[in-house]
Amino acid sequence: MRLRELEARVLRLERDPSHTRLGRMSQEEIDGEIITLLNRLVEGFPTYDAMIAEVEATPDLHMPDCARQMRWFIYDYRPRRQRGEA
Repeated sequence: MRLRELEARVLRLERDPSHTRLGRMSQEEIDGEIITLLNRLVEGFPTYDAMIAEVEATPDLHMPDCARQMRWFIYDYRPRRQRGEA
């Protein structure tokens, strides 16, 4: 019986966002992580737009949405956060 109680407690902890890496990060830290990853992706492309166009052209069904989210983060969300609007 004790093992089941421990398993249930572990499952509750795993579902709690404060116990995940992202759950412990501030919004600025998450934004910084996204920027770091986007900068790694853009290596080999002349611009963000060129990289996004390549992602959009990928035959995977989820890539157009991924490209849309990249474009939104770079050109809408991040500038608004920097201005203090988001």
